[in-house]
Amino acid sequence: LMQKALRLLQRGKVDYKRGVELGRKLFKTLPPNNRLRVREETRWSQENQRDSTFADMYCHPQEIDYTVPSVFELVQKSGLEFAGFSNPRNFDMSRLLGDDPELLQLAESLPLKDRLELIELLDPESVTHFEFFLYKPPLKIADWQDDAALKNAKASISPCILGWPSDLVFDRDYVPFRMTETQFKFAELIEKNPNVGEAMKESGATGDDVRALAKASIVFLQE
Repeated sequence: LMQKALRLLQRGKVDYKRGVELGRKLFKTLPPNNRLRVREETRWSQENQRDSTFADMYCHPQEIDYTVPSVFELVQKSGLEFAGFSNPRNFDMSRLLGDDPELLQLAESLPLKDRLELIELLDPESVTHFEFFLYKPPLKIADWQDDAALKNAKASISPCILGWPSDLVFDRDYVPFRMTETQFKFAELIEKNPNVGEAMKESGATGDDVRALAKASIVFLQE
């Protein structure tokens, strides 16, 4: 909406410097309870302190607004398969409907595309952009529920976490994650030797300890 407003004020011209100037004035001038101003101040103002970032968000002439259905149309045309979003917590249905088992069950029974679209419709403020992964079939996906297979895996510390080395880190979604003493010891060991079985034995970590680290994307596992 702000992009469209700035295009109107500039009469369709593409002038990044002027667009940033007008955009900042607009946010400052709009009433404090204006939805656009509130969204900017509570969600994007820190990132948009740099003019280049502000311009990219509000003055980009080639930006196209995508939705879950339009993303999946592009995926289908690509011949690839959808692997998931980079921010899976945003697309966790229990976050929205977890207080009502019937609604949650109905929503979870929908096809994947419909589930994701439902989340977008119910919580548009959280679905602001799309970052996703695709793969070319066939792709074998391990669930690591079997401890024997888990012990034969290799592990590495995720490069996406902040705060390492420490038992309290921020995961890829900037959510705090505190490791137990055992999990922290396991993580230290795999930096030197990626063998999961050996690190589990030396640290005393259980399969559930390791799976919890993997689920939070603190560590990556591979066969």
